[in-house]
Amino acid sequence: MAVEKRGNSEFYYKKEKVNGKVKSRYMGPMSNPVIAQIAEFEALEIDYKRHELAQQQAEIARMNELDNSLAALIQFNRVLVKASLIAAGYHSHKRQWRKARD
Repeated sequence: MAVEKRGNSEFYYKKEKVNGKVKSRYMGPMSNPVIAQIAEFEALEIDYKRHELAQQQAEIARMNELDNSLAALIQFNRVLVKASLIAAGYHSHKRQWRKARD
């Protein structure tokens, strides 16, 4: 969406990417109420998409933070279990916890 000013008049152009190049398509003068409504609607649509993207990024950041907290909690739990087993007289043998022989 682009409103271009030429002289005292404003014109609405729709920008599109075709084969990797930006093409401008003339839609009409902004003095036309239909064209002004189309321009306003497309501006609102772009704002809505930006808002949705920002919300998605915030949710991803929140989920990553929770994931990091959970990973730290799991690591702490592993250390705690290992310390408890060692204190109870067990040892690790080929990824198995076994009671130590007397």
